[in-house]
Amino acid sequence: MGICEEVSFVKVKQGSRFKMTNKGKTYSVLVTYVNYGLYILDFYYDGEFKTSKAVDKQFFKRNESVIDWDNGLGRRKDNAK
Repeated sequence: MGICEEVSFVKVKQGSRFKMTNKGKTYSVLVTYVNYGLYILDFYYDGEFKTSKAVDKQFFKRNESVIDWDNGLGRRKDNAK
């Protein structure tokens, strides 16, 4: 069921979740599809679906500072608690 790709320091696969802050709002994001460097992300705000977006792996690198992977996945060792 899913291709798993390594992006930056975390493996991104279908079903991965993270939180992302953009313009002062924190969105919950669900990776709904992964296929050879293309990711479909569903964005939710306050539990309500807002939009889907197709991104490439550069998206994760560009936004690394505002992405918080759920369950501690993908944390760098220097940020781990």
